[in-house]
Amino acid sequence: MSPAIYSPKTPLVSRIGWHDTLAGKRFVLPDGALGGGETLMLQTDKPDALPPLKQSGSLDSWKARVAALAVGNSRLAFAISLGLAAPLLAITNTGGGGVHLRGGSSLGKTTALRVTGSIYGGGGLNGWIRSWRTTDNSLEAVAAAHCDLLLCLDEIGEATAETVMNAAYMLANGAGKGRAARDGGGRKAAEWLLLFLSSGEEGLGDRLADSRNGPRRPKAGQDVRVLDIPADTGVHGLFENLHGRASAAVLADELRGASASYYGVAGREWLEFLAANPNARAEAAREHVNEFMGRYVQKGADGQVLRAAQRFALAAAAGEMAIGAGILPWPDGEAEIAAKDCFLAWLETRPAGVGAAEDQHAVAAVRRFITAHGESRFQKLGDCDNAEERVVINRAGWRKRTREGWKYLISPEVWKGEVVAGMDATAAARACQRAGFLITQEKSRLQCKERVGEARSVNVYAICEAILGSE
Repeated sequence: MSPAIYSPKTPLVSRIGWHDTLAGKRFVLPDGALGGGETLMLQTDKPDALPPLKQSGSLDSWKARVAALAVGNSRLAFAISLGLAAPLLAITNTGGGGVHLRGGSSLGKTTALRVTGSIYGGGGLNGWIRSWRTTDNSLEAVAAAHCDLLLCLDEIGEATAETVMNAAYMLANGAGKGRAARDGGGRKAAEWLLLFLSSGEEGLGDRLADSRNGPRRPKAGQDVRVLDIPADTGVHGLFENLHGRASAAVLADELRGASASYYGVAGREWLEFLAANPNARAEAAREHVNEFMGRYVQKGADGQVLRAAQRFALAAAAGEMAIGAGILPWPDGEAEIAAKDCFLAWLETRPAGVGAAEDQHAVAAVRRFITAHGESRFQKLGDCDNAEERVVINRAGWRKRTREGWKYLISPEVWKGEVVAGMDATAAARACQRAGFLITQEKSRLQCKERVGEARSVNVYAICEAILGSE
């Protein structure tokens, strides 16, 4: 595409990515717009934040030296497919989000980011990759500059826990903070729609545990916004197929060198392919997504799992469409298999499985509390043993021996204020009930009445001992 020629009547836009015109959607890049219809030109006040949308080498060279080596390597093929999925978000009305490759050093995580970034551009020391080590304001500008494209963020361990926690919502939700303008009025918040690929030795939950304000539990929304995938395939680190190379290190070095020499051409071909007929491409992507969801997502899976699965499905769709367009030199089905393998790897390491993460967090919180305070803060009731009764200080509740084992009776105040603090107390109780750990006297009531030595019965949450042995 030759650079567009500006005239005073040329409509100006403030960001790259998809824009609506009377003739349909067009994809705007710094050197012009792709697709049919009127001419659009980019005008931005933050040119330094723009990604390096440069080109080097030919598409055939990139296919042979970079993309071909992803065949049989699920993490690498999925990362490339995810990169291609980013421009599909807007035309398929799909929300943004991220994928985090987690694992020890020297597995090949950064190599995956370099290879994936080479789809759209490169050059310089780091190519397309940006660092997690940044401020919220800087990350907003970078995110806005990558709208409708892929953002690569390396080494989550270099960012503070607070930055990671805020970024998980901000990047996926596509909006920065509202701020005051110089005249005292409101300044329009930055907006974007993108996918991001992250890497680090720690996962999201591990990073939040290092918060300077004390360990934080990742919320279910953060878990779904940033999908944590183990980078180690269990074969050769990031790789399953070395393509005849002597070691994973040799393959990684070759990929790093090739992605530094050949970049930007595949992304331009892909964007031109999409912009030529956005409506038809969107419909094709939806068909692929529906097929993936039908094949690999268990019926009855929680909504959080469905939302996450759609990101894997969209990556599979993008990869398969790029294969059909001749942009990826892979056999048919390669992108779908890679996305499926990564989806199952994500699901396998998810404590809640196909259930709701909030339920798992609630049960885990109750288990932790009883494990920590089962003897010190729960007063024994009845003739439990012959040991001398010990005075219970700061009592949280009572424990009572039954034929099935211990039953822990927790007062509603302690339940809400300590056991499941920060959660919806009623929802947490229902989670324990669904898991079979909450003992009730009536199905419609989560609390039950127990005599605990006082003049009358009191309301408590009754938890069975089986919760201590569950996972």
